[in-house]
Amino acid sequence: TIDGVLIEANAAPLEAAGLASGDVIGKPFWEAYWWSYDRDVQTALKDACMRAAAGETVRYDVRVRLAAGVLTMIDFQIAPMRDAAGTVMHLIPSATVIEERVRAEQALREINTTLADSEARLRSALDIADLGAWESDLTTGFSRWDGQMARLFGATPDQADDLVESWLHLVHPDDRESLRDTQRTAVIGVPFTTEYRANRLDGVERIFVSRGVRTDATRMIGVVQD
Repeated sequence: TIDGVLIEANAAPLEAAGLASGDVIGKPFWEAYWWSYDRDVQTALKDACMRAAAGETVRYDVRVRLAAGVLTMIDFQIAPMRDAAGTVMHLIPSATVIEERVRAEQALREINTTLADSEARLRSALDIADLGAWESDLTTGFSRWDGQMARLFGATPDQADDLVESWLHLVHPDDRESLRDTQRTAVIGVPFTTEYRANRLDGVERIFVSRGVRTDATRMIGVVQD
């Protein structure tokens, strides 16, 4: 009913919770076994019933209690049912179990956290070793440098994107062709290590060691050390 009293329940939720229809019919919906394990859950459901009675379809994720006290997550919705004149006559609750989706989302969050931690550790290792990192998209030719790579060439991190487009002119003229040959070798899948001379933006010539490898059909990554 529009005041939240349960007047009908189908078999699936009753069986899942080990209930008989007499256990819930005639009671406020939020007092039923599914919800009564937690006062906040009951309060949220009561509020949802009031909003639905006012004409709003309410939907949210919530845990419900099943048989033996097992809690499972559902995608819950309660919607108003109107008569021909548009008056709300009943409230229709429905739910879909989404426990597997929740587990998958949690696993994805854990993976993302692990990746973030791994990236942070890698970044620390690169900083300690004074290594700059780069990557290149072999399909577009676009390359990207990290901030440390820019610093190796006397630039600031925010200059990295500009410098990556023109850095080859900093390489010593006698080393440019061999560096290009090495890069072409890497494109066909052979890891490389090479040395070349280059001028920093301040004009100081340094010797750099570059290592790289193709990781898949479209990407090459590497590191550079002064």
